[in-house]
Amino acid sequence: MFSNVDSRQTTFTSTRRKLRRATVTWVIIATAAMSDINKHRGFFVLRGGYSLQQLEGREVRPELEQPSCLCKSTVAPKGLLQRSAACGDTATSKPPSASMYVFKRLISPSCSSVKSEIDQGKLLRKFGRRGKGKGSFEMPCGVAVTKSGDIVVADTENHRIQIFSPDGAFKLKFGRKGPNPDQLNYPLGVAMTAEDHVAVTDSVNAAVKVFSREGELISCFTHAGLIEFPYGVAITLDNFFVFTDICKHAVIVLTPSGSVSHTFGSYGDERKNFDHPYFVAVNKSKQIIVSDAGNSAIKIFQFEGRLLRMFTLSDFKLPAEGYISLYGLCTDSDGNTLVVCNSTICIVTKNGRLWEVVTSKDGLTSPKGVAFSTAGRLVVTQSSFEDKHEVCVYRYNTEDYKSLNTLVYYAISI
Repeated sequence: MFSNVDSRQTTFTSTRRKLRRATVTWVIIATAAMSDINKHRGFFVLRGGYSLQQLEGREVRPELEQPSCLCKSTVAPKGLLQRSAACGDTATSKPPSASMYVFKRLISPSCSSVKSEIDQGKLLRKFGRRGKGKGSFEMPCGVAVTKSGDIVVADTENHRIQIFSPDGAFKLKFGRKGPNPDQLNYPLGVAMTAEDHVAVTDSVNAAVKVFSREGELISCFTHAGLIEFPYGVAITLDNFFVFTDICKHAVIVLTPSGSVSHTFGSYGDERKNFDHPYFVAVNKSKQIIVSDAGNSAIKIFQFEGRLLRMFTLSDFKLPAEGYISLYGLCTDSDGNTLVVCNSTICIVTKNGRLWEVVTSKDGLTSPKGVAFSTAGRLVVTQSSFEDKHEVCVYRYNTEDYKSLNTLVYYAISI
């Protein structure tokens, strides 16, 4: 047994191999203090396949246990003989002197049904269907959340913006197809300004527009010759507009008044190039994060445009090889970057790994945009040429991912 979380690193490095082969189901962890393990809580509940289980002196029945709970017991579970295989200790049913925790591998041939049950709890609600009426969509794309929690959706092929309450009730819509400043023509991206106004990339009209939440036009930025087909948009805390242009293959930054601050990027497959940069996000450090779809890369820049980091397929370490689809981006309250990758929502770690947060088992088939709500929610738009024209709201707890960029990478990364 070990006195603290950090000293278990070597054990977990070897144990993870046994877990992957499903030769070990349970691992006993002892710690001297609850606070010691609690500060690394995310370490034990990450990736959907790891969970702490409560014992309370009774026989453990994995199919009845609840996921993502941090629990302890001073009583050894019955029949727990895998301990020696995992930790090199002598198997025993005698309770240890310290509090005891259980680290369980759920993803194994015998536990797949348990994993399916757990994942079903992430979806809180979904709303919308294909159509032109209130609350219906035609290829919804970008999504944003207001300060009060309202959900703002770019209803692209209906050429309008729709706003819903946090529980999905329709509130209002504005916009209609046309070339005028107060009209829209395939709006793609949305973001909230510092004043809680709605910024929209009006793609075919080659403009970035700002509306009040009641739908009144406040500003229209065109910059003929510079903006050609704007797509994703993000707003900094000091109200700079950052958006991508998929025809210019560039990122364009406007000042709060709408004048051009700077641009960077051009077409190509080099580090500083873009190939259809769809979405963009800005983190608390005012770094610009871009999903470079054509290059299957996520790129992070200083605000002025200097490349800081680039993550590609070799960094993602996904089971599939070749082209992947990168779409929506957002950041959460802890500064983590979340990206739409194929049919999943993933966190991008500082090491470039993609860690699944929401997957197809949670109902995702064709996600496009993603937004974080401070109420602990992820809001996702889904668009397909068939039946998926909807918005899904998922449960998301930042506490589950606090250790993702430190202890987890070295201890249980696969």
